[in-house]
Amino acid sequence: KASPPFCLPLFIEKIQNFLIIGIGAYLLYLHLGHQPGLEKTIMPIEPKKSHPVGPKLSGDAEKRRKNIIESLILITIFSFALFLRLYNLGILPPYVDEYFHLNAAKSLLQGVSREAVYQRSFFTVTLPVALSFKLFGMEIWAAQVPGAILGAMAMIPLYLITKKINKYIAILSCLLFATSPYLVIYSRYAREYAYYPFFFY
Repeated sequence: KASPPFCLPLFIEKIQNFLIIGIGAYLLYLHLGHQPGLEKTIMPIEPKKSHPVGPKLSGDAEKRRKNIIESLILITIFSFALFLRLYNLGILPPYVDEYFHLNAAKSLLQGVSREAVYQRSFFTVTLPVALSFKLFGMEIWAAQVPGAILGAMAMIPLYLITKKINKYIAILSCLLFATSPYLVIYSRYAREYAYYPFFFY
């Protein structure tokens, strides 16, 4: 019996379900650990004071270490988000509305005036698609690359906004954004929906 073909959206959805369950369990653990009257039940033994093996880091050095760890986590999440959006790009034929931008970008490269082509989202979608066509050739995946990249880069404004709450919420928001099946799918379209999160967060 042949195994079913690999389905990226279902794979992403399973990953996100595991993440949500794991994060929910961890938050429940933290919540129960801070309930008054439960300290003796959860932590009956007083933890021993540990003695540092090496030299104690200064405040600035410790802050730099935490910043490096946070940066590595964010780079990993961004790389995974980019992989999900670029994997097998162009394997499916364009959706109906994508042809408007594809044909407009092709016409621009053939010398047709800007006023004579499709006008909706001209600057946000059609021009990036035309530039991608010029760099990589007139391929379906080339038309979808700008949206996929900007869809992953939308993590930047999302992180800056949510970091105002705290850095843990910011990292969690980026992780859920990176693995959201709906956001991944829309990022793979040559339509303005792939660009909206980056420009309008």
